[in-house]
Amino acid sequence: MIILIRYRPLQPIEGLHFLTSITRPDGVLCCNFSSYNDKLDLPRISGDGVIELVTPPLKLVSDRYTVDIAVRERGFKRLVGGQVGMSFHLRHDCFDPDEFGVFHETGLWHVGATDEELSETTEELR
Repeated sequence: MIILIRYRPLQPIEGLHFLTSITRPDGVLCCNFSSYNDKLDLPRISGDGVIELVTPPLKLVSDRYTVDIAVRERGFKRLVGGQVGMSFHLRHDCFDPDEFGVFHETGLWHVGATDEELSETTEELR
């Protein structure tokens, strides 16, 4: 998913932190992305601008989601601004939210493996 954040500060601002979250209709926070945690250095913002966030593949199940944006002072300090963003809906024939939760990842399954084979696979995953 590509999320474009357009901003227009009233005055130059030092050291901002942009948080983008994806939330389910029942208020469950499914995931978020943080410019601060992702080491994006925003020393000073002035005038109109755009920040682009490209997410990894989102493996969300079928449901409606809302994208929210919060702008804080560097780190997780004072809230400077925010925006309730667009909503989007995902459909899937199988991955119903009542039965699959928030996201679905493919697991690694073994049938008839020996204890030794299973421990080798477990070591590879660590």
